[in-house]
Amino acid sequence: ALRVGAAVGVERPDPLRALGAALAARPPGALLVDDVSAEEDLRVPAAEAGVVGSLLAVPLEQKDRVLGLLLVNRELGRFGDNDLRLVATFADQAASAIQNARLYAEVQRSSEQLERKVEERTGELVAANLELSRALHDLGEAQAQLVLSERMAGLGSLVAGIAHEINSPAGAIQGAVEVLGANVQQIARRARELHEIGLSAEDRARFFALLEQLGPRLATTQIASPVALRRQARELAERLGQLGVVEGAAEACRTLVEIGAAEAAWQLASLGVSYGLGPLVGYLEQYAYLHRNIHAVRTAIRRITRIVGALKGYSHLDQAKVTPSDLHDGIENTLVILQHELKYGMTIVRRFGELPAVPVYVDELNQVWTNLIHNAVQALHGKGEIVIATAVDGDEVAVAIEDNGPGIPPEIMPRIFEPFFTTKPKGEGTGLGLGIVQQIVAKHGGRIDVASRPGATRFTVRLPKAGPPPRGAAPMPSIGGDSGPKVAA
Repeated sequence: ALRVGAAVGVERPDPLRALGAALAARPPGALLVDDVSAEEDLRVPAAEAGVVGSLLAVPLEQKDRVLGLLLVNRELGRFGDNDLRLVATFADQAASAIQNARLYAEVQRSSEQLERKVEERTGELVAANLELSRALHDLGEAQAQLVLSERMAGLGSLVAGIAHEINSPAGAIQGAVEVLGANVQQIARRARELHEIGLSAEDRARFFALLEQLGPRLATTQIASPVALRRQARELAERLGQLGVVEGAAEACRTLVEIGAAEAAWQLASLGVSYGLGPLVGYLEQYAYLHRNIHAVRTAIRRITRIVGALKGYSHLDQAKVTPSDLHDGIENTLVILQHELKYGMTIVRRFGELPAVPVYVDELNQVWTNLIHNAVQALHGKGEIVIATAVDGDEVAVAIEDNGPGIPPEIMPRIFEPFFTTKPKGEGTGLGLGIVQQIVAKHGGRIDVASRPGATRFTVRLPKAGPPPRGAAPMPSIGGDSGPKVAA
């Protein structure tokens, strides 16, 4: 059983504080006491705190600072060295968690202060930029948390979109599986009817050879309109009637047209003269439905596999590793991940050139494509054209993403890479997206150019074919730093 004697929000922790003070008076470090009642300096405060028996006391330390004290009491039995090591390990992790929580709270407070300052000084652009740069310099550790917050917000949107994309094929699989049970029962019943009509060995071989020939095509046959189906069935029945096949011809022809097997009517008719069309067409119908259900499941699984494969290619956990990569693969994976934003009214035009494998930080570069394509979709309000072009330009590779939206107003063009600057309504954006793009491109030793006019806004990312510079060779600029992009309006 776990008994909490003192913690945040627990009332009357004074007896434990007195015991803690007595323990703090001892030499620093972890302490194992077999019996607190045998310790003269601990006996009285331990009794007041209701602590009897064996006691473990481990300080919660972070660097040179003591954050608190972790006390573990066992009334029956004694603690051993293994217990002490276990509690000490837990204390280290708890101290780190407490310190991280404090740092996170400080980062949040600092971020809110920065946003208020920017809002208050929109009319003093130069002074605000200088002040913001100094603040960002003072909050170097906070910058990483801010970037992470932006990426996590984007990840939440991506996860929601991916869940929606996977849900559709998953629903198709569920529906097909539910129908397959009835389908199998029907085909078994039709097989029994087929057996009862007494097909000869030669006719049975002809019939099943026809099934094997039709099977793959029946799975993907497009269904015509009801009016066209009725007309085709009527015409087919009339032609069969001219051949002397009358009994059950109308119903059989309607079924054959519906499943897309009208051209098999003549072969079935030659068998139907002796055995009747009903059992033959009935078995073929269930055989076609079986293939269609299997095709539906296969197509849905292929779609899910494509999404999952793109997600695996998009998310490289080892962000610190430079890997020679095909930039086209990263762009295609990003398009699959963003499919939920692109499939309603967006046209993607690919103008890919021949690119060599470029050493890059794959996961971070995928973030660049995500931010640029997402911004283009938002600029187009979900309806328009995005052109993605790639080419080799000397010692660099260039990736251009252009949309045919309204363009970026000239008065805000110089500010688009500033941290926290956004034209979106409050709550829809942090203004860090393009800042992250600039930061990642600079980390690769590249640059980003922007050109905009009504009907054509183009962001061009240029990366060295040799890969990012060695670590320490060039300092990586912070978000909104001086090494800005070339901007053309």
